[in-house]
Amino acid sequence: MSEQENLQTVQRAYRAFAEGDIAAMLKSLTDDVEWNFHPTYVGIPWAQHPWRGRDRVEQATKMLTELLDFEVFQPAHRPCRRPVRAK
Repeated sequence: MSEQENLQTVQRAYRAFAEGDIAAMLKSLTDDVEWNFHPTYVGIPWAQHPWRGRDRVEQATKMLTELLDFEVFQPAHRPCRRPVRAK
């Protein structure tokens, strides 16, 4: 997959989350997804470790949407550790 295709996959996932379509976001992820929270979440216990696998990412997103009100949801400007693979 090209860098542009990876970028489009990530953009679709973020857009789906921002629109509240968690199912579409999860569908765009691979089974071995690893979800990491930004280091500024230091005071939130459940944000201190990566969430691995679609089921765990779904659990993390449910906690996010139940506990936080979002004004903006967008990726932080930092490189990914490994490429995102589209399904």
